[in-house]
Amino acid sequence: MQSYQISLTRHERAAGRFISSVRRALQRALAEERTTRGVTQAAIAEELGVNRSVINRQIMGKEDISLGRVGAIASVLGRSITFSLDLVPQQPVSNTYTFGQKIDVSLNADEPRSDTVWPRIPRHDPRAMIAG
Repeated sequence: MQSYQISLTRHERAAGRFISSVRRALQRALAEERTTRGVTQAAIAEELGVNRSVINRQIMGKEDISLGRVGAIASVLGRSITFSLDLVPQQPVSNTYTFGQKIDVSLNADEPRSDTVWPRIPRHDPRAMIAG
């Protein structure tokens, strides 16, 4: 049985989480509007001049959705969009250590000691087999 490990950068992971949160917000708004006003994906599609399946694929995450389409769907649903870019705490760029590198570890404030940090052994990258 083959298995693959997908590795994402922290930027790709952040982008994926943002896109997922936008889709969840659209899905919640559509569910609320369906309950209160009877709005359907077909009605949204007709208002925007596209096929219902396009709206479904975009809202369900099976197709990329543009910011313009997010705005258009929000408008049809009678919703406004709020967006902000907040600062996040600075995170280290790398978590790699040199083999056998010494670092100071303090178990409590008055007892500093030095330990050897052994690096994590990286998992096998299946792409290396394909390239080699």
